[in-house]
Amino acid sequence: MGLIGWVVMYFNRLEKMLDSAICEALNDRTDSVGLLVINGMVYASKVDLYKRLCDDLHRLFGGSPAAYEGLVEDMKEAAHLRNLVVHADWMNTDAKGDRHVRRHPAAFEFLRLWNASLSSSRPPVLKLCSGWSPR
Repeated sequence: MGLIGWVVMYFNRLEKMLDSAICEALNDRTDSVGLLVINGMVYASKVDLYKRLCDDLHRLFGGSPAAYEGLVEDMKEAAHLRNLVVHADWMNTDAKGDRHVRRHPAAFEFLRLWNASLSSSRPPVLKLCSGWSPR
């Protein structure tokens, strides 16, 4: 599988890990409460809910662990990368390997989305899924 497929696959894994972390934070005995809460939520809303739950917990303990620093930003960046990859115009590539990507609703630009450029920067979605545990 190409790196593009890995980005999508790992992003799906990341979202399932996030679902699990939210469910456990809401009720550690059953997932049903958490599943009712997150049903129909988009990824960005789940990240926001997870951040609010974590911030509340960290406030109780007087601070957040070092591993939490930057986590929410990495989760948002993972979603951004996934969207760029999934919504890129893969049928039209210029000679350099650039693809037309919509970064904003009214603006298009060319970005270099190919295996070497993705793997050289170690996308956050791959970093998060290989080393992050919600517990």
